[in-house]
Amino acid sequence: GRSRNHFAFRGMRPFEAFVQYQAPESFARAMETLKGMKLMFKGDDGKALACNIKVTPDATNHFSENAIKQRTLERLTLQGLERERKREENRGRKGAERKRRDD
Repeated sequence: GRSRNHFAFRGMRPFEAFVQYQAPESFARAMETLKGMKLMFKGDDGKALACNIKVTPDATNHFSENAIKQRTLERLTLQGLERERKREENRGRKGAERKRRDD
């Protein structure tokens, strides 16, 4: 299995961060720039905690242009369906109110 380097500091939970780059050149520059660097957290008490930075490409294509477009389309479709559901719900409510007034 794969081992992960997580750290815990005074009850802090480990975390992962993801940075998305639009251009492959930006990713390459980031890999070169961050090589050998550490991420540091400095507490209010002045104490600091540092951890290594691991830079890897998006092997799952989750951040690919096509995947982002697909998720955006799905989100917009779901938002449209939700708006339509609310409209129908409001129409039904207004119809029921009119019927009560008429009775």
